[in-house]
Amino acid sequence: MHLLKGTNKSVFIFDFDGVLCDSIAECMIVSLNTYRSAFSSSTGDITNSMREYFYNYRYLVRPAGEYFLIWESYYHNKNFKKITFEDMKKTMIVQINEFQNMFYVYRQRMKQNIDYWISLHKCYSNTLQFFKKYRKNIFILTNKDKDSVEKISSAHGYSDRINEIYSKEISTDKSKLLNELLNNNKHLYNGYNIIYIDDNIKNLNIISTLNIPNLICIHARWGYCDNFVNKSYFHINDIIEIDEVLKSVYE
Repeated sequence: MHLLKGTNKSVFIFDFDGVLCDSIAECMIVSLNTYRSAFSSSTGDITNSMREYFYNYRYLVRPAGEYFLIWESYYHNKNFKKITFEDMKKTMIVQINEFQNMFYVYRQRMKQNIDYWISLHKCYSNTLQFFKKYRKNIFILTNKDKDSVEKISSAHGYSDRINEIYSKEISTDKSKLLNELLNNNKHLYNGYNIIYIDDNIKNLNIISTLNIPNLICIHARWGYCDNFVNKSYFHINDIIEIDEVLKSVYE
């Protein structure tokens, strides 16, 4: 694929969790609270086996309601593999939707202790360095709620470098979010490279099928991903490697 010359004509569209922010500890606590219908802000009663299980299968989850499937499979000793995750989704739609609604209730309760809640989120290395370089050429596309993204990005020092955030309040479908972004920023169709970065192969598969000129999809390998490598995408291990990807495809 050949893109237009000049990185100043590129826009970068990032997923948030697993790409800019490591939120796995917060998601583990909030989702377990939701599953148990009991509030705790501590990880003290989370066993090593629970933590390992959640960390191993986090990459399968997209909307927050799907955390229900991780804990349901853990507590009921299901043979939890990728195929069974998809089967469970089909048979537990009602439970997933109910869980998702309550997940955000428990998250809001956790956020009442804002300093502790922020501490559960870690900024990935070199994120701030990259954002300083490409100030205001950056958008965020996420299944997370907008308020959380704003608070975390502010605490991590790059909120003022984000052009716009497209979040779950609009849709949890990444293709709908991207179409909304482009409809609101039609100038991006004219002479801009559109760089989409996500740690989830399923999201990349969806985005790559959209009829968007000068689109390149990049797989963020430092996030919540399995070992599967799709040769249709560039795979990078650090955000600053995006520059190398762009150099390799410029005319």
